[in-house]
Amino acid sequence: GEGGFRRGETILIIGSAGAGKTLLALNFMRAGYQDAEKQKSSKKKIGIWINLEGEIGTLQFAIKGFKNDSADLIALRKMIESALPKDTIGKEQDTADYNYFKFFSFPPIKLDFNKIVFTLETIFRHKDYEIDRLVIDSITELERARGAGQPEVKAFLAGLIQFLRDRKITSLFVSRSDTFFRSIDKIEEQVSSLVDLIICIRNFDMHNQITKGLY
Repeated sequence: GEGGFRRGETILIIGSAGAGKTLLALNFMRAGYQDAEKQKSSKKKIGIWINLEGEIGTLQFAIKGFKNDSADLIALRKMIESALPKDTIGKEQDTADYNYFKFFSFPPIKLDFNKIVFTLETIFRHKDYEIDRLVIDSITELERARGAGQPEVKAFLAGLIQFLRDRKITSLFVSRSDTFFRSIDKIEEQVSSLVDLIICIRNFDMHNQITKGLY
């Protein structure tokens, strides 16, 4: 398994802004690094993070509010800081810790669905690398960014998910709800029937206090 997930599964995380979706996804990626450390393979296992909401700073912001220095938090900070730009893939690189994590940013205003698949295919074909895990944060931007000539989001995601399953890549898709409390967005309706598991982080109003719940 992949920390509770079967290899090749696709998981959808749904929640409002600030609910903790990105933090959960970061821990999913961090667990992949820990697993890769223990395995001996001719290929280097790597985790791919495709960000559709900005540059690497968005991940740093996700953990900025946590002031403690727990081992897990320190590990997440190091993983984020060590993310290598895409033009270093395949080049000679340092063998220091945390080279598992690769970060790619696709600005929504310039988003081309085919470039995402091309990026994954290029890395997958590389003789030195094996894609272990994938995170897309967030797929909400796919619907907003889709322009003329782009495929329907559901058709694109169906093809992408099959591509990932065929290659046994465990993937996690983040979906951001625009409402503080839960409602169903169009993108969630399109992708929910395609994934293997849905995790919802929900805000509850309990006795005039906002509480988060996971289900």
